[in-house]
Amino acid sequence: MNKATREKQKLYDEWKSKRDVKASPQKVFPQSLTANQWDIEIEQKRAENRRKFPEFAAFYDEVRKHFPGAYVTSITMKGDQSPASPVSDVADAQDDQQ
Repeated sequence: MNKATREKQKLYDEWKSKRDVKASPQKVFPQSLTANQWDIEIEQKRAENRRKFPEFAAFYDEVRKHFPGAYVTSITMKGDQSPASPVSDVADAQDDQQ
């Protein structure tokens, strides 16, 4: 590696380390809770979500198996796809064969 390339790599590594520090999630505790109480509440919510949404928990576990540092920031349902939504009894029309 030549001198210019090493210098560029060094600058990139410095930039990346600063970016990674900014991107890491920070705990912001509500004023009424201590850090320990906050952790207990978070663990209870995680356990409840795993119980309520086992398919997401399985997907998350699979992702963590391959990418240990991964974490969930958000999961959003698109449209009304809840299990309680009514399903049409009318069969879909067959596609035209061309």
